[in-house]
Amino acid sequence: MGIDGVKPDIHVCRFLGANRMGEFEQEQAGVSEAVAIVRKMSEQLHLPMVEIDSILWSYCASHYGEICTATPHCDACVVRKFCTRKEVYG
Repeated sequence: MGIDGVKPDIHVCRFLGANRMGEFEQEQAGVSEAVAIVRKMSEQLHLPMVEIDSILWSYCASHYGEICTATPHCDACVVRKFCTRKEVYG
């Protein structure tokens, strides 16, 4: 449709929250916070927000990337060293 944006669903909000990437202080980022975080990432990475949204969603969704799902597969995660989950869950 040509609109650059993000749909801050459960996958994106959980991934950006305190127990994963730590971009937000609560367990899950709120909708407006997730949009702001992805907007900042878009500016820093020079990528469209919609592309970042797709990457995050695919990484976190069951039956797609299946890495950072509700029950994450941390052993297969390529961004684990940036994740706060290891600190929260040992």
